[in-house]
Amino acid sequence: MLVGSFNAGAAYLLLGPLSGSMSVASAAAKYAGTGSRAGVGDVDADGHADFLVGAGGDDTAHENAGAAYLFLGPVTGALTSADAAAILLGEAEGDGAGGVGGAGDVDADGYPDILVSAEGNDRGGTSAGAVYLLLGGGM
Repeated sequence: MLVGSFNAGAAYLLLGPLSGSMSVASAAAKYAGTGSRAGVGDVDADGHADFLVGAGGDDTAHENAGAAYLFLGPVTGALTSADAAAILLGEAEGDGAGGVGGAGDVDADGYPDILVSAEGNDRGGTSAGAVYLLLGGGM
């Protein structure tokens, strides 16, 4: 469940090929309440690019715990959170997990790996934050 609120932001999926000026009105999908998105390469080695959508204010696990949604390519139309291959949930209330990015192949297994940050995580101290490394290839 991607939760939207005041100034929550959104991510839009525009299918290629892309050229010139485009409007988000032509997007194949809109993800409300998201703060970040990232192409992460082909984490499941099927020959199609995959991507993450972060939702730092997501309330699925706990209030404002956040989440990141992994979508596997190819994408041919509109998607919802129910289409995610994996959902990575923040650990606790207020974690704000949802900053996402590709990490390359840090363990040299041939699969791209991903990062998810939780800026409000308290495990290392009050609001110290955390970054989670998730290794690709396990899909």
